[in-house]
Amino acid sequence: MNPRLQRLLMISGPQVSDGGNMHEIVPGLWLGSWNAANDATELKRMGITHILSVGRFELPHNFQRLQIPVDDEPEADLLSHFADTSAFIDSALQSDGRILVHCQAGISTSFEFFSCRTVTPHRTGRSATVVAAYFIATYRLTPESALDLIRERRSFIWPNEGFLRQLATIHATQCADNTATPLQYIQRTARRVVHSFMGVLEPTRQ
Repeated sequence: MNPRLQRLLMISGPQVSDGGNMHEIVPGLWLGSWNAANDATELKRMGITHILSVGRFELPHNFQRLQIPVDDEPEADLLSHFADTSAFIDSALQSDGRILVHCQAGISTSFEFFSCRTVTPHRTGRSATVVAAYFIATYRLTPESALDLIRERRSFIWPNEGFLRQLATIHATQCADNTATPLQYIQRTARRVVHSFMGVLEPTRQ
């Protein structure tokens, strides 16, 4: 594991909000649900200064905010937003702020209801994918290691197959170009994906 990340994890143990709606993944970086983002009392108690919403929500006020209006579907494009979301998370932490990243439930936006009325979580996790992308970019983790780290703190996260492919894409780009800064390789990958959809392949720079 990245030594800087190891030091961060040693600062304090996992923390959970009173209602269990948000979990601290590393110091200052929280992952949670829409309910957590709308609990002003709990946000104040946990010292949240920034909120990153992944979905189509009405955002709470009195915070630094970023909204990524992406649905929880395998074909949805989170990749082109990873540079912005990673920069926003990094800005919050570098300014000694505390940031909550959330989607609908922090694990899933949809559930499969069967006739016997049991509930099984569908494979999802927009906010978890965004946090994993940040770890991949900042600490050079693999997608599997990034998600395992998140699950150690918030166990019930399951990004869908499309989001897993997008995490693999930015990791593959990282491996191919170790000279790029984290945000540079995310931006470069996003550009290449967009160009490929348009039928134009961006030339590889040496």
